[in-house]
Amino acid sequence: MIEIIIVSIISLIFIALCGIILSGKGDNLIAGYKTATERERQQYDIKRLRFVVALMCLLPPLLVCWIPFLTENILIVMFIPILCFILIYSGILIINSWCKKK
Repeated sequence: MIEIIIVSIISLIFIALCGIILSGKGDNLIAGYKTATERERQQYDIKRLRFVVALMCLLPPLLVCWIPFLTENILIVMFIPILCFILIYSGILIINSWCKKK
């Protein structure tokens, strides 16, 4: 029971972080965006960037936290790190393609 409470608290933290980023108050939390020059920042569509970063902050942690509780299939649990790697790598590719202004 204590495990579910801890996982719920961690999930709420990541959901709050996602909300902060989506609201526009957490642009400084986006890696590299705070240190970028104004010219470099203008290369990206900030709304798309916030959306992708928020998804990257939300999906992998929730997968890692909740899938072990929702299934007893060990094969699914073993593929969680691979799935998280794929999600994060896909997010990086999307940031470098879809989020850049043309």
